Amino acid sequence: MNASLSYQLSNAARRFHDLLESLNVDRLTIDEYPKFYLRYLLQHKEHYIDLYTKVLLKLLNISGKQPHELVLVDYGTGNGLLAMLGAVTGFSKVIAVDADPVFLKAAQLTAEALAMKGIEFVQSTEENMDEWISLEQPAVLAGTDVIEHIYNLELFFQQLYHITNIEALVFTTASNPENPFIARKYKRMHLKEELIGGDVDDRKLFGDAHASFLSIRKKMIREYQPQLNDDVLNQLATATRGLKRKDIEKFVEAYMQNGIMGTVISHPTNTCDPETGSWAERMMAFKEFQTLFHKNGFQLQVSKGFYDRYKGNNIKRIIITTLNAFVKHVPYFGMKLSPFVFLEGKRKD
Repeated sequence: MNASLSYQLSNAARRFHDLLESLNVDRLTIDEYPKFYLRYLLQHKEHYIDLYTKVLLKLLNISGKQPHELVLVDYGTGNGLLAMLGAVTGFSKVIAVDADPVFLKAAQLTAEALAMKGIEFVQSTEENMDEWISLEQPAVLAGTDVIEHIYNLELFFQQLYHITNIEALVFTTASNPENPFIARKYKRMHLKEELIGGDVDDRKLFGDAHASFLSIRKKMIREYQPQLNDDVLNQLATATRGLKRKDIEKFVEAYMQNGIMGTVISHPTNTCDPETGSWAERMMAFKEFQTLFHKNGFQLQVSKGFYDRYKGNNIKRIIITTLNAFVKHVPYFGMKLSPFVFLEGKRKD
């Protein structure tokens, strides 16, 4: 990466930081949940600006192009801050995509409050990407903390394969399968979501409280086929872990026709919201990602993330800085301590 581009990105990060300093969240007429999440991001804005800057640097490094030569797609934009940093950086156009209309509207209103130009906001999932994916110039796609939630990754990457103008992909995911602490934490989360549900106290950054996913599937199946006896109902509800409503109904219909009850998912705890299809921090092995990227025309490189070096007092910051240096420079154990990973994709020739 040349010095002028690094300077350009560092300068954009500083200007974006100053813009966020001026943002009055209380004045934004957005829903409470996106507002709560935005406050969290702003409270840790130095860390997130570092993260978003690193994502943009990686995308530009992979593509070998300048920002003004590229369209930036921020997939799963959430509160939209990465997309906004892209606009400040000087990408020719920024497309901010999210499946949630509430978050998308909040991101749009936040961008307007900051007088952001050049951002197009699109509501989309992997199932209707063909409605907006026509790109006339080279593009790069970023996704922070979204790949572990996308319902149908196979379809998503198939769509990306056909968007020939997309030259580079960079995703971040906290679902680092090599980190035993994260793996244990998320497996406990999966089991709670699946068997108990989410309550108010543990949903502050994860949305509304909900019943267990297992009970939701059971209710869906009962509504779809009310004549099923309880034993078959329970078996079907268990077997359809990892499916949302329309696919649950297809699974049940197939069972009704041929009497065969297969399994949807081999992972012992991964589960998704049956209403939305959003996975609960899905864990996938790097080999699975490698296969997914490769068969859809992208080379994959996995790199290590970093801890928030702005957290806490001076002593804690020194400890975190030291830990980040260990994560960065120690190959094997560094990955096992990395708090998240970058999944970097380059389109194959």
